[in-house]
Amino acid sequence: YNWRTFGDRIAGGFAHWDLSALRRQAAALSARCNSVLTAENRALIDDFVDLPKRNWIGQRWFLLRHGIVMPGLMRNLVLFLCMRLGR
Repeated sequence: YNWRTFGDRIAGGFAHWDLSALRRQAAALSARCNSVLTAENRALIDDFVDLPKRNWIGQRWFLLRHGIVMPGLMRNLVLFLCMRLGR
């Protein structure tokens, strides 16, 4: 990733970075596998699903605390920007 790719992601509306789709998938996983998930995993999934309810700093703290990062600085910038845009 470089600045041009970053610009292309912004111009393209972050089509490949739809975190809301990941949250819907996590909610479905929690609902379907609730009985076999550990309490820790269930809490992690539920917190991820509720991520938009956190403030900007809380969102970043959650991602960093749980190691939800992308390889490379540019990808993490895009990830944080997606979070800011509510994607």
